[in-house]
Amino acid sequence: MMVMSLNRCSSAILAGLLVVALFSAPAVGLSTSVTESVNSAAVDEQVTAEYEFTQLYRNPDYDSWDITGDTELDAVTWTITYYDQTDSKIRQDRYTGQSVDGATVDVADGTSRVTVNVRGDVPSVTDYTYDPMQSFVVMELGQTELGGAVEPIDTMTATHYTPASREARDMMDRAAAAIATTDAPEAERTFADAVTAYEREEFDLATSLAANAADMAESQAGTDQRNRLILYAIGGVLLLAVIGGGVLLLLRRTGGPDRLG
Repeated sequence: MMVMSLNRCSSAILAGLLVVALFSAPAVGLSTSVTESVNSAAVDEQVTAEYEFTQLYRNPDYDSWDITGDTELDAVTWTITYYDQTDSKIRQDRYTGQSVDGATVDVADGTSRVTVNVRGDVPSVTDYTYDPMQSFVVMELGQTELGGAVEPIDTMTATHYTPASREARDMMDRAAAAIATTDAPEAERTFADAVTAYEREEFDLATSLAANAADMAESQAGTDQRNRLILYAIGGVLLLAVIGGGVLLLLRRTGGPDRLG
């Protein structure tokens, strides 16, 4: 009876776990992929980014829905292209402005794939930060059913810079890498001043301070390396002395080498 009860209990537990697994499995819905991306770009540079959508009508189970899009790019052009199951283009719509809505995906049109492309100029930087580096929204996409709330799809962000800010940042990255290899408090303080100057948009000062911090840290790292080599050399000499002393002591205790062979 005990065995039967345990078997029934085990079966009930397995059945319960199966139910939980079925209801907790992620839903297969709109499939999103990035076909063209932007990671980092200069202010005023023209860039392009693109997403592709497939599995357009699954979870949420919409027969028709609208694409929404926002960007922080300037002088923006959106291009939304619709394809059927044979991968033939159904239509292509263009929009301007930093926001777009009303781009309708409808099963009645035979649409099975959509690409959303945005092209525009990289915006100016309003707040410079060293860590994390300042960034902007390249494209933020969502979907909405008529009269419903916007459901987020994905957001692409990128860092942006000017030639002066990039030069300062490159030098700061060099300094940070050098500081990470040694203990150089003065270099760390100088680097902190460089970060402050960078975030105040004083890029020439930030570059100069970062260069000083890098030089100090690299010099200290060189000193540390020399000191380590000296210690290794001293340790080697001491080890040889200990070994030599041990050999002499052993020879004395054994009466020295056998001269008769």
